[in-house]
Amino acid sequence: MLASIKMDNLNNSLEDIRDIFSVLHDGGIVSWAYDKCALTLKIECEYLAERIDKTFQSFTIKLDEVQKLEFGPWLAEGNLQHSNFNNIDEIFQGELILSSATIEADYVKIYCNQRYSKFGYSGGELLLNAKAITLFDHAGQPLSVDEILKIGKEYWEDWNNRVNSR
Repeated sequence: MLASIKMDNLNNSLEDIRDIFSVLHDGGIVSWAYDKCALTLKIECEYLAERIDKTFQSFTIKLDEVQKLEFGPWLAEGNLQHSNFNNIDEIFQGELILSSATIEADYVKIYCNQRYSKFGYSGGELLLNAKAITLFDHAGQPLSVDEILKIGKEYWEDWNNRVNSR
């Protein structure tokens, strides 16, 4: 019974990680801190942050007990060397722009773009597994997964209504 509970918690954690990174679509990872298996990311995603408060521009994600952190770059044409990045400085050397996320086996695969040609890749796949994720708004107040999903859904409904009313 205990193993089942742990697996359910792992699945919930992976789903929460996937959902949070997916809803922050087009947000950029602008800073990070890593300390003893805890990873903190600042994500600039103004179009969602300002729905909480007009002055807000970003969110903070805290991942606890990080068990997997790796980046598989999409190499620029002519760059034949390929290896995944495991060094955190290398992973976050260019601003990663979030696109979408999926669950793959026991980790989340986060598809990212990266706009600086000097790094030799246009983006890649951030592979991540952690025991827990916590999301904070620009002011440091925690947000539940349901709250951020609601904010995202309302934004896209409003956007769709604006586009269709033209």
